[in-house]
Amino acid sequence: SSKKQLKILLVLWTREDNENQDGKTDQLYFRLELLLQPSEHVVGVQLILLISYQLYRMSMLVMQSMALQCFSPVSGFQLYMNGHLKLNHRQLLNHCGLDTRYNVSVVNGTSLFSSDYDLTNIIAAYWDRYVATVFSDPNPVWMAGRAKDTPFIIKATIHYLVEVILYPLKTAYTVT
Repeated sequence: SSKKQLKILLVLWTREDNENQDGKTDQLYFRLELLLQPSEHVVGVQLILLISYQLYRMSMLVMQSMALQCFSPVSGFQLYMNGHLKLNHRQLLNHCGLDTRYNVSVVNGTSLFSSDYDLTNIIAAYWDRYVATVFSDPNPVWMAGRAKDTPFIIKATIHYLVEVILYPLKTAYTVT
């Protein structure tokens, strides 16, 4: 009997930089290479990039978040994105204490149910959160065509912005 071997070659590379040397990470560089068969073509990418997002001043927030998606009408060899990771909060953050309510994986990797791996369900559940991140202004560049023996490449630069975060005003009342 003849056995077919399925070989999937995936190379993942990430690096964070602190360009202005202020002790805080400014951006993330991401590169993923997927080796394809000569007959395979890529016309779209739906990638969940899981990110550990943390705030430590005023509000202490630790959560898992996500980003990245792009489609094209023609097959390509590379997708490049360059954008900003922004905090999206539909309610004010606590001004003290540790908030870990969203410090769970966006994808339940231990689930036995296929619905937990459905991208539409994952995205819907993610956007039901009161606090999330969004990959804004990604400026995708889709490069068409691919030589037979070259991988499909996804490259992204994600900039971490200095953001204004709103907290509730706490007032003290004195009764005399």
